[in-house]
Amino acid sequence: QRMLRKDDARLKKELKLLLLGAGESGKSTFAKQMKVIHLNGFTESERSSYKSVIWDNILSCAINLVRGAEQLDIAVVDQDAKKEVLDNEDYSPEDIVHLKDAVKRLWADAGIQAAYNRSSEFQLLDSCAYYL
Repeated sequence: QRMLRKDDARLKKELKLLLLGAGESGKSTFAKQMKVIHLNGFTESERSSYKSVIWDNILSCAINLVRGAEQLDIAVVDQDAKKEVLDNEDYSPEDIVHLKDAVKRLWADAGIQAAYNRSSEFQLLDSCAYYL
């Protein structure tokens, strides 16, 4: 009986929230922000798992920009950076450490910037500029 009352008291204090919305509308992001703000933030394992997602986004943005530039017939000036990124299309998240300079040079490339300015004409993450 005492455990039931204790559970009942705990449940009365608990607040549940149903988040509704279309896919990619920010439901998960909202939930994560609430966790960071109102709880103790992310655990070390959560941080580690997010790192690989971020690394994946960085490399996929770089690869998609190169492919977009090719599709739009825009010349990439830094062919070495382009080759280095494309040679690692089948990458593991750890590869970003070795590719960071190539990705930086690629992002600074005038051709890649021209392709980015026309990114509505090919598939590219909306947050690409943030990651690169």
